[in-house]
Amino acid sequence: MSRSWRSWFESRTRRPPQLRTPVPLRNSGCPRVAGSVGHGGSAGNGGSAGAGGGAAIELAQGKATSASTEESGHLSPSANDGVSTTRWAASSGALPQWWRVDLGSMYLLQSYTLTFEHVDREYSYAIDTSTGGTTFANPRANSGTGPQTGTFAATQARYVRVTVTATKPASFASLFEVSVKGY
Repeated sequence: MSRSWRSWFESRTRRPPQLRTPVPLRNSGCPRVAGSVGHGGSAGNGGSAGAGGGAAIELAQGKATSASTEESGHLSPSANDGVSTTRWAASSGALPQWWRVDLGSMYLLQSYTLTFEHVDREYSYAIDTSTGGTTFANPRANSGTGPQTGTFAATQARYVRVTVTATKPASFASLFEVSVKGY
């Protein structure tokens, strides 16, 4: 029996369909896509923070905190617990007072939102960052009423600190919620 050239060729080149399993991306030095590696492109390549290719993610919620002082019942973890009715408050009206979060790893920081206790009072504050938790740099002095938002200028850090330097009228330093976003 003689087969045509075409049927012979197809019998030799036709392969059964293969199931392909997606291969997870590894740290290849390529730009990261949010969610593809770790925390949207968190620490990789020798410890440097990767730039996320998608939307920034919340970094501060539920992370370890500390503060210069704490009022009983209003401890530092209340400022990043994701609950809008709990808050950190300093133990006295003496200023300055600070609140700090340890993000757990180095991240490329993008933005922050601070929700102070009294939206009708003016809070003056500085927000600064650190890689090791002892020396803080890049302070950004701000003031205003209501929730305060801002951006970080291409900053890689593990720690973020908010220092309340003044309030008008005089009041305790107190934060309902702190949000830090980045990659």
